[in-house]
Amino acid sequence: MSLESVKVSFIGQKISKLCWCLNRDGSLSTNEFITGSWDDKINCLSRWKITDDLIEEGSNAEPFMMSQYSLVGSITDMAFVDSEKIIYSASNGSVGVISISDMFEEMNQIQCWEKLHLYESTKETAACSSIAVNGLNVVTGGEDGRINVLHLDYKKPIEIIGKADNSIITGLKFLGSKEFASINTTGQLKIWDSQNLKHPVKTLTLSGNACPILSLDSHPNQPHIVVTGHGDGVIGIWDIRMDKSPVTLIDAHEAEVWRVQFHPLYPDNLFTCSQDGSCWFWNGTSMISGASSIKSMNDNVNKVEATDASSSSIWLYVDANKHKMETFSLIPFNKSAINTFDVNGSSLICGTDGEAIILVNDIPVR
Repeated sequence: MSLESVKVSFIGQKISKLCWCLNRDGSLSTNEFITGSWDDKINCLSRWKITDDLIEEGSNAEPFMMSQYSLVGSITDMAFVDSEKIIYSASNGSVGVISISDMFEEMNQIQCWEKLHLYESTKETAACSSIAVNGLNVVTGGEDGRINVLHLDYKKPIEIIGKADNSIITGLKFLGSKEFASINTTGQLKIWDSQNLKHPVKTLTLSGNACPILSLDSHPNQPHIVVTGHGDGVIGIWDIRMDKSPVTLIDAHEAEVWRVQFHPLYPDNLFTCSQDGSCWFWNGTSMISGASSIKSMNDNVNKVEATDASSSSIWLYVDANKHKMETFSLIPFNKSAINTFDVNGSSLICGTDGEAIILVNDIPVR
């Protein structure tokens, strides 16, 4: 990949989270995105627009800030509810919903749940570290190990699981309309049924020494396949139908993996970013022929009927095909921690602790 496809813009904020805006038809915007900042006295949710000049080679144009909403506490997570509303979580234990008006280009808070997360022993506020959204339903996880279930039409939580975890919940992800996953700092991946939250349906654990799991994503077409990013720079591939540890562990980065994401349209492509300043593109299509032949051999040996395509994935055969995996460093010049990114088509945008937004175009996804 050419460095001419990479544009760096300094915006004066450390970026903890960002995401492409959502269009009314449910598709992702190609030129608007939202950022959340951290580590400042007053932090902001900001809406930005990428001008055509920024995309052109040799241009010095910067993203244009359309609107901004200021709040106390660092932004720890955020997600779009629909094209006009975004929900965020903050280090002060609160969760809020922001309205985004196309007509007036304003951002206004329309709902807020304060102090959702508290340490039981001291009653001090704990950070709300993660959220997951499914329609009007929201689950939150915090440093207190609590999970809250919210509904956007109600001002109070509809359910509270006070002892969902004995450690910090670092990420949440809906796997379907009723099922969601949580990860924690002791190396556990838990699967929950939103209709029965007394206990997790399943708890999967990293083998060996407990290492924090810091990020997760599920395969867009096969949600039983989950990828996680770990505190030691490793990424894990899990098949949650199995009652064991990850299918594969891959040495990826030299420090914490803050985000992992399957491409939403081309899930044979995976992206990761890290505290070490790197952002990697993992081209799984290079393994397809090897994975197909191995699966065929296994099916013949075990004398079982071949499963349909929906139950098989190249990511379940990474161990045998690591030598075929193509990886690309998207921003090799960067040394500042990359906390977040989002992928849309052949473009990726990421935010750093160096107060920079980095846009990468022309990624060869397929």
